[in-house]
Amino acid sequence: MGLIKNALLGFALYKGVQYLINKNGFGKSKLDELKDNAPKVIDKAKNLKDNLLGTQTFKGAN
Repeated sequence: MGLIKNALLGFALYKGVQYLINKNGFGKSKLDELKDNAPKVIDKAKNLKDNLLGTQTFKGAN
């Protein structure tokens, strides 16, 4: 049972990596798109954090 489970996990990992690095018609992979969009996503997350922390009140805060 452990051999089958490990084989399935390995195959899923292989297909996931293959999907990420497979080039589309424009010569870019999903991984390239993720790397290009990472700064935008990080900025959005920082803005969301600032908005959430700015509007919430915490107990014990002066």
